[in-house]
Amino acid sequence: MNYAQIIIPVSLEGTYTYRIPEEMKPILKVGMRVEIEFGRKRHYAGLVRRISNDQYFPDSKPILDILDSHAIVTEQQLNLWEWISEYYMCTLGEVMSAALPNAYRLASETKILKVEDLDYLGLELNQDEFMVLEALDLRRELRIGEVSQILQKKRILKLIKDLNQKGFIKLKEQLEEQEDAVKTRWLKIGKEFTDEPGAINKALIAVQKSEHQSRLLLCYISERKDYGWIKSSDLTRISGSEGTIVKALVKKGIFEELFLEKFKIPDVILNPLELTLSQDQQIAKEELVAGLYQKGIALLKGVTGSGKTQVYLDLINDYILAGKQVLYMVPEIALTTQLVYRIKQYFPEHTLEYHSGLSTRDRLSVWNQCIEGHPLIIGARSSLFLPFKNLGLVIVDEEHDPSYKQNEPAPRYNARDAAMILALEYNAHVILGSATPSLESFQMALSEKIAYVRLDQRYGEGQLPEIKLISLKDAKRKAQLHGNFSEELIEAMKKQMEEGRQIIVFRNRRGYSPLLQCSSCQWESSCHQCDLNLTYHKFHHLLKCHLCGTSMALPSQCPECGKETLRLVGFGTEKIEEELQSIFQDKNIGRFDQESARTKARQIQIMDAFQNKEIDILVGTQMVSKGLDFDHVGLVVIIQADQILHFPDFRAHERGYQLMTQVSGRSGRRNIQGQVIIQSYQTNHPIISDVMNHEYSGMAERELKERQRFHYPPYIKLIRLIIRNPKLQTVESISETLSRRLRLKLGTRVLGPAEPTISKIKGAYARELYIKVERNHLKLNEAKQLIKTNIAQLKKEEGNATRYIIDVDPY
Repeated sequence: MNYAQIIIPVSLEGTYTYRIPEEMKPILKVGMRVEIEFGRKRHYAGLVRRISNDQYFPDSKPILDILDSHAIVTEQQLNLWEWISEYYMCTLGEVMSAALPNAYRLASETKILKVEDLDYLGLELNQDEFMVLEALDLRRELRIGEVSQILQKKRILKLIKDLNQKGFIKLKEQLEEQEDAVKTRWLKIGKEFTDEPGAINKALIAVQKSEHQSRLLLCYISERKDYGWIKSSDLTRISGSEGTIVKALVKKGIFEELFLEKFKIPDVILNPLELTLSQDQQIAKEELVAGLYQKGIALLKGVTGSGKTQVYLDLINDYILAGKQVLYMVPEIALTTQLVYRIKQYFPEHTLEYHSGLSTRDRLSVWNQCIEGHPLIIGARSSLFLPFKNLGLVIVDEEHDPSYKQNEPAPRYNARDAAMILALEYNAHVILGSATPSLESFQMALSEKIAYVRLDQRYGEGQLPEIKLISLKDAKRKAQLHGNFSEELIEAMKKQMEEGRQIIVFRNRRGYSPLLQCSSCQWESSCHQCDLNLTYHKFHHLLKCHLCGTSMALPSQCPECGKETLRLVGFGTEKIEEELQSIFQDKNIGRFDQESARTKARQIQIMDAFQNKEIDILVGTQMVSKGLDFDHVGLVVIIQADQILHFPDFRAHERGYQLMTQVSGRSGRRNIQGQVIIQSYQTNHPIISDVMNHEYSGMAERELKERQRFHYPPYIKLIRLIIRNPKLQTVESISETLSRRLRLKLGTRVLGPAEPTISKIKGAYARELYIKVERNHLKLNEAKQLIKTNIAQLKKEEGNATRYIIDVDPY
């Protein structure tokens, strides 16, 4: 035990060797963080990957300090890190940065701040702690490297960690999170009014002299028959009361109150629900159990509204009773809140959630509870990196969703595929669930590499929605279009709202209009930094670039010819919202896209408002298609299907089917049959026909035949190389050179270089190459090594101004 291989959170290949001082040898373990000096006196919290004494490194630096009392990452997690690093062609340091919570990633550049109003003079502090707090009195913030200079010591990260844990200082990113945190007030009837039968009458007598207080309390009793927690905002809205009435009841002791962060819900649910499965669900569960024990991985294809979640819950119960941990993954943070609330009704004491919307302290708490064996974690993509103790089951819900793929920055991993590797490490099982499985998963099921289970009927009395197609060509020819809405569609929407149902209108393009054009000289508004037209956002009265964020005011005349002949072309969600408001003036129209729901808190707010029927019509992008469950939606409108299907991507038809089917599935999810109306110019498109007939298998088999014929995934492996440089001539020259060198070994497997769909981003020009490689481990590794070698050689020849992005299995 003389040397340790350390992972450092930087974009450099491999691990780095450090000498273990004698006093640390009995304590140090793999998976602990240590303080090390790297480069020019920069300090990092590195992670111990291996400990060995079989080699001699005379010039190695010593480890400065041990930062943890126990390993914070398991051996299985470290194996997963190495697999991600190797398979997705990134560095271990990049994986470490993605995997660990922010508070674990200390470095010389990390800034610290003193907690406001801290009176440290009366505290028991050692000399170093006192000097740090005194220095923070003089300067508002310090870099950790500056603390090292002040104390004239190298070992300072443990000191910073201790001060942070004691609540004396905060890391700057923690402070920013705290400032952004929005607290939600929850209310519950006081204990003394629920201890015995009839005790609630005492509360009613106590407020009988106040009409407003009585109404609020009666509304609470009506809404929460179990006397459980309710959001204060929900209760005041239902009862029509002011917040002052709530305060008065809290002051009287009638209500208990609890303030939680925006994504948290109260842990205490008095009467956990019992799980009951329908006959179809029970059969599916039995088939899943058999398939999992035979093959380890199973694909559950269940139509929207079939009750896949109920089947998952019953299986989760079995694994928890067997002493195993369960990871339940969802593609979007917005889904976790709705799902956590539902699951806590069955497992109130077992459920934790993990995603980037939690505070640093909460993320650390979940991390530590996970390593101690907490039974059930619900999380987004990042939950894959939690340190499980005894993982038994991973559920990847909506497994087809592109959000499982990380695009920027590295590691560019697919959490669905990585979940299968994680499960192998723990000898655990994996369920992939979707109404519209990815063709990769479906092909594995057809070839019997994984088990395949189907749920083809909606739960209970539910029926799949009736789908109707409206020809935009015919509506336009007959002058029956009002903006982007046909008369037939408007009548159908009126009928649904008269029956008390809600409507979702789907348009997968945000903003008001995607193009400002001059009708005289054909000038178009475009971003000077990106190869992209500026989108007009009417609310802000600005033209914006959706890539780099550049914005400019809407000009009154053409910058090119000076004429006042500018026109807006095309439409996005903002324009649809405006058109609907003019058609249905007495209705509440909401919008759910990246502009209106930029923060996680705002997403929850819009979803809650829609669930509570405060919004009659919700206009949204693909955010509304992601597995959300609303009670009162009677109609889903796909405003123009053509745009979804005509995209330069070999997955366009698969994605189009998935998107339209998923958004259609939001309709009629209870005992009413929902309706879906699709407007399209191309009414004879085969994908539209497949959606209307709920024909997944036919679509999938047709697409798979084409993929096989033209050599595309899942029949080959695809690697995308993107080369970026501020100079067009340089990027063209380098991409041609790289392509030529790769072809010497790989031949026709190399496609390109070519100009990508967006050829300039944030001032850098781009070219791309695609490498198609047989699904053979040896061939794939040879191709990857060849790519790495050639890129390294080009960096030596051309310098570091060019950026090379490697994306394995681009999605």
